[in-house]
Amino acid sequence: MACDTDQLRRVLYAPTVFDTTPKTLGSLADRNRDRNLGRYELDKLQQDRELARAESRDYLKQNLPSGMSTVDVGPPAERPWFRSTDTINANLTQLTPQEKTNYIMTGDSHGG
Repeated sequence: MACDTDQLRRVLYAPTVFDTTPKTLGSLADRNRDRNLGRYELDKLQQDRELARAESRDYLKQNLPSGMSTVDVGPPAERPWFRSTDTINANLTQLTPQEKTNYIMTGDSHGG
């Protein structure tokens, strides 16, 4: 083998495989449940859980000591500001370059 000759050599490496699925007890239980139960059984289980939660809420409301109350947490009345589509950020894409410059300099997007 001479020093000035070009040679190609094939070097084989074993591929590296990373298993990134979580190995927690809960994830394994969920996977086994999904594997072993059918769709109807899962729906029935979900309905039973919702019924048990509603019953426990009612029981708690009836058996609270005097002067105590529960707090009903419902969905928020309004969307948060960062999810709103009527904010100024949604309209910035529709501004002309002059209006964008005016908005950057003055904070007014309407050119006033």
